[in-house]
Amino acid sequence: MKKIYFIFGLVFFAFAVQSQELSYFTAQITAEDSLRFQLTNVYFICQPDSGQYFKCRQGKAVFNLNFSRVDSLVFKDAIPAEVSGYRTGEVVLISGEKMRLELLTHWALRGDNSGIGGRMEIPVSDISGIKFLYGGIYKKCPQCGLVLYNYEKENCPFDEERLKE
Repeated sequence: MKKIYFIFGLVFFAFAVQSQELSYFTAQITAEDSLRFQLTNVYFICQPDSGQYFKCRQGKAVFNLNFSRVDSLVFKDAIPAEVSGYRTGEVVLISGEKMRLELLTHWALRGDNSGIGGRMEIPVSDISGIKFLYGGIYKKCPQCGLVLYNYEKENCPFDEERLKE
């Protein structure tokens, strides 16, 4: 019986990893200093964890909120991560529903930014808002792995490899 659970666990893990690689999210990030960045292939990093969801708390309930359900997020406070570990934010879901949540602050968003030449990482303490962009076309460079959103050219801007949709 243990072998069956182990095999099922491996199959589920492989499916989850494969699904995560196929889910591309593009987001407009507004930093605390009002600078804006557009990141493609967005995911959060929080040692030892990473994924495409926010770690949230509402009252005593702690849960993960998948990026695919989120339209936008605006942080409502400026409490440093060292004080509470959470920041209050207003989340607008793609359904239009609004939720006031506390989001874990010991993480950063990472994604591809073709404007600066590759990967970019922004600590949550430097973010004032996130707006997910849906409905675009993604292209990926098979050489360097860069993911581009609504990119009109056919070749990667860094290694000139032909992009794949």
